[in-house]
Amino acid sequence: MKFIGKFFLILLLILLLVLITGYFLLKSAWGAATLSRWISDDTAYHLSIGRLHHSFSAPLEVTLDDFSFGHDGQPALVVAEDVTLDLSLLQFSSPSHFDAITLTNGEINLANIRPGTAIPLQANHLRLNNISIVEPGTGSGFTARQIMADIAPWKPDTNSLQGEQYHFRMGIGQLQLNAQSLSNIHAEGQVNSQQLTLESLDGQAERGSFSGSLTRDARGHWQVQQLSLQDIRFQTDKNLPDFLAPLVRHNIRPGQINVSHATIVGPDWAVTDLNMQLANPQLPATDLLTQGGTLKFQASELVYGNNDFVSPQAEAEATPEGLRIDSISTHWKNGTVSASGEWQRANRQLALNNLTFTGLEYTLPQDWRQWWMAPLPDWLDSVIVHQLAVSNSLVIDINPAFPFQMTALHGTGQELLLARNHQWGIWSGDSEWKATEATFNRRDINAPWLKLHADDRQINISDLKMLVDNGPLIGSATISQQPSREFSLSLQGQSVPTDLFTHWGWPATSAGGKGNVTLNLTGKLQADQPLRPTVNGTLDQSTPAGVHQQSMQAGVIR
Repeated sequence: MKFIGKFFLILLLILLLVLITGYFLLKSAWGAATLSRWISDDTAYHLSIGRLHHSFSAPLEVTLDDFSFGHDGQPALVVAEDVTLDLSLLQFSSPSHFDAITLTNGEINLANIRPGTAIPLQANHLRLNNISIVEPGTGSGFTARQIMADIAPWKPDTNSLQGEQYHFRMGIGQLQLNAQSLSNIHAEGQVNSQQLTLESLDGQAERGSFSGSLTRDARGHWQVQQLSLQDIRFQTDKNLPDFLAPLVRHNIRPGQINVSHATIVGPDWAVTDLNMQLANPQLPATDLLTQGGTLKFQASELVYGNNDFVSPQAEAEATPEGLRIDSISTHWKNGTVSASGEWQRANRQLALNNLTFTGLEYTLPQDWRQWWMAPLPDWLDSVIVHQLAVSNSLVIDINPAFPFQMTALHGTGQELLLARNHQWGIWSGDSEWKATEATFNRRDINAPWLKLHADDRQINISDLKMLVDNGPLIGSATISQQPSREFSLSLQGQSVPTDLFTHWGWPATSAGGKGNVTLNLTGKLQADQPLRPTVNGTLDQSTPAGVHQQSMQAGVIR
């Protein structure tokens, strides 16, 4: 019996000596290299460990120095200065499941992960301590640095390095997302069956800050519960439609958005000192807001193309019928513009209760005729202005074919239907216009004045009056509402220059000075068709020297 007892004691001592020797060998550089080589040779992964550290003051904690890990035949997926493994009793039944894994001072390169494979490790907690993550993919690539994170639990699978269900807390020092730089980001949330919930998110971007909460479902649709942007300074190389396109492409559905003192600059557009409160916008649908949604907008300046809007403001609210526009106002072209009204969903009509222009100095763009004839978008079938007011404005057309200018222009209108069936026009209503002076194709005119009435059949211009060199010129005109756009014009002048119409296509006559003139014309103002070949008419001139008559047929003087 004594012999058996001594045998087991000696065996125990030998085993203990082997364990102690193995323990110290494993902590050596040789032991770490041997362990790395053994794992690399017998698995589909390559592992490199500089040294292994363990202290009996923390018996369930093992630290691996100079750690490198990845798939065979590929660069390292994870490189870290230290990896700390927190052990637990679960190690006896599941050796690859740790209580916690902590990566310190390293990098994770997602380009080196092999699709369709799962990392054979799990942990109750995966902690990142000053780690960088690189995803070099085009379109959705990013680089995140100085990451402090806790993912619990961490159960990677073939579809995701993070796993399918976990809670996370994360801080990111620097994030380069495509061309955008963000910093000091803090986020907390959870992932459950591919649905991402960001319970809180805040950080700094473009010399400003942001905060909010949002979710993304399994189909990739984003729902923004709340988002605040403050003092953002942002520059982009995209035009405005392309800049807003990701909202549609990623199916982003915002809830509450608050923007304060933001400045965004694009290649042909910019907005400065933007303040906006937006609740329940509807994207990408054609409605601007969902029912009950509101918009409050103001900025110091908004530039779009050749238009510069100073101090623009707008307030609107979605209703069961459509969109109520409480107010829109801006300084534009050295004047002011204001309006209120509603957009009606049922008939897709924009109905403005009032539209006011004051003190404008506006030069028509060269393509204004093409713009006028272009069809309106599907969401806008018609436009009606119940009350129109234009005061003390200057309108100029620099088209060399027929330039004109109206100075100190004043106008009023009632129930003007300015678009119908997606087409601009003057389809119904009444208006009255006058100016201090005007120039039509280099002919100066004083005090032009007219009344206009439109209905489904035609546009009637009555009480057409003006002065030319102090001589009165009066007349009337009609324009058909049919596609042929047949028109007639009649003018009678007394003591007006006899060369009054030489700039308008009529040749000069031998009669000089002043006299009485009568002009009668008919023609067609068809879209995309030349005017001159359709014009027929007569010009009668009566002077002390005699009477002279000219006639025009198909645009040619006879």
